[in-house]
Amino acid sequence: VVEWSWELLSDAERLLADRVAVFAGTICPAAAAAVCARLGADDPLSDGDVAELLASLAGKSLLQPATEKDGSARYRMLETLREYGLTRLGDRADVVPLRRRHAEHFSELVREAGPHLRRAEQLEWMALVDTERENILAALRFLCDDGQAQAAIDIVIELAIYWTFTGRHADATTWLNLALSATGPV
Repeated sequence: VVEWSWELLSDAERLLADRVAVFAGTICPAAAAAVCARLGADDPLSDGDVAELLASLAGKSLLQPATEKDGSARYRMLETLREYGLTRLGDRADVVPLRRRHAEHFSELVREAGPHLRRAEQLEWMALVDTERENILAALRFLCDDGQAQAAIDIVIELAIYWTFTGRHADATTWLNLALSATGPV
């Protein structure tokens, strides 16, 4: 049934559906454009296409609309569809480059959020980190699995205050231990 649904999509919709499968949490159009568009000189997906394609995928029930507490429009992919998209990416050897772009995007988000989490605007930045939590953790997992220990440690350090204020001390300890033990692919 999933394959049949995928085959009903246009080429651009199918390509984006495959690519957004790297998102573990909700998907905002800006993050989807940053991670999924312009993968190379010949890439058919541009930044401008992504928002319209996301809405089209939602209209075809491949994505579910998800409105966040701040009112921002986001999307969520059901786990079954996500696994199918990841399998298709793996078949084309695109999964690692896309996970790397995903990790870079969310690493940058955490680096940007870090200083704001320690200032007067911390509540709005804590809400942003909370909204992106699943994606940030997926980025952390990829960095650890890929042996990028320093990049993973940097994220853990930036998030220390977030985990402290939200009472997630066990998360901080777990992720720090994973990051410290990341040795890379053998």
